[in-house]
Amino acid sequence: MTAIPSCLLGYVYSSIINQEKRDTFEKPGIAMDNRQIARQLTAYAEYLEARAANLYRIRAYRRAAETVLALDRPLADLVAAEGRAGLEELPGIGPRLSNTLEEMVRTGEFSRLNSKSANRVYVSRSLNSERET
Repeated sequence: MTAIPSCLLGYVYSSIINQEKRDTFEKPGIAMDNRQIARQLTAYAEYLEARAANLYRIRAYRRAAETVLALDRPLADLVAAEGRAGLEELPGIGPRLSNTLEEMVRTGEFSRLNSKSANRVYVSRSLNSERET
């Protein structure tokens, strides 16, 4: 077996790392469709319910999930066209939820649900629900 010169390996590794850095900054987050957004909102409502959070907050996330599912166009299109103001015109969506929805559309993530504690509790439930659909 022929040994690969270390200078060549260094070049290959640095090329891979630099490409990953470029990809990270050039590509936006993975887009979520309305169904995925609603699933994330519902999972967070379940997380809040398990933690005995405020009932109105739990209902707000569930209602937001229903609102997103009922839309006749992708939420991403609404955000692109009207921004947060357009989100706040939707039934049951206020300033805090509009911020959450905008984050999900722009980054493809829901930071509150992806936090360590929420993720630990509901990762298996979310995976099981995705398999069912």
